[in-house]
Amino acid sequence: MRFVLAAVLALMSSSCPIFDDDGARPPADAPPAEEIQRRSDEAMRGLTSFRAVMKVVPSVPGNPPYESAHDFRGTRCILPAGQTPKVQPNGACPCGPEQLQQDYGTFFDRAKGGQPFGPPYAGGTAPTNLRLEKTEAIDGRTAWVVSYEFKTPSIEGPFTIWRREWIEVDSFLLLRQEQTDDDRFGVRARVTSVLSHFNALPMPLCR
Repeated sequence: MRFVLAAVLALMSSSCPIFDDDGARPPADAPPAEEIQRRSDEAMRGLTSFRAVMKVVPSVPGNPPYESAHDFRGTRCILPAGQTPKVQPNGACPCGPEQLQQDYGTFFDRAKGGQPFGPPYAGGTAPTNLRLEKTEAIDGRTAWVVSYEFKTPSIEGPFTIWRREWIEVDSFLLLRQEQTDDDRFGVRARVTSVLSHFNALPMPLCR
């Protein structure tokens, strides 16, 4: 799955193309951005469940924005929000009838190298230009705001993806992620993901 922003390529400058810049400067004793990202990956992988609501701006002119919500339960169950995986007669605990095929390493493995897209793609490069920009309040929580970029392959050739993330100061959970890229052949322009319901979703019966 690839994300595109052909309409705003003219707005993209060098590193973080279309993000605003308000909020408080981080304190002098703030952890390095690399440590914040690494600890955030660990915190996200330690969750038993959470919900991700993704708002997408399509790259095709005239196509309206759309929204999707998915529930993550552990590392193997990903369902449209509100559905519950059902135990099969053989006792197996599947991810449900609409198991998603794309890799969601975008929420769990950012420090290792971007977002892998699965075969035939090899996955993204490690983050570059990773920096801690500021702290900012989001939904009553104080968050580190970090930004970075990486390259990921495609059939047409590698392209750059830019991200900005809001990571809670106390828990290191990923609260929000904004993403744009310069892939001229993709189908989605800008994706904003808002994460919530941390460890608060019902688990499958077979767990």
